[in-house]
Amino acid sequence: MGIGLRLKEIRKTAKLTQNDIASVLGTTREAYGMYETGKRQISLKILCELAQYYNVSIDYLVGRVENPKEEVELLEIYRKLDKRGKQAILSLAKIEMQLSKE
Repeated sequence: MGIGLRLKEIRKTAKLTQNDIASVLGTTREAYGMYETGKRQISLKILCELAQYYNVSIDYLVGRVENPKEEVELLEIYRKLDKRGKQAILSLAKIEMQLSKE
């Protein structure tokens, strides 16, 4: 799914209008609408603002992952861990990666 379709989908799921999102971004409805239709390339700054606003990852917005909250939730938990906890998570992730390759 392209970024424009993903932006439209997440906006509609949140029951928001293009005007609502344009206001959040400090732009016009027309300018925001061009992001959804693919007529205007979205900047990294705007992409970051949208990811933060919707509380999803940039990877979700650009279509690299399907679960909008999973990566954000994992990252928030990871950031709160102490050094030992972070090391445990990294070790577990490496084991899981090895198992998934088999």
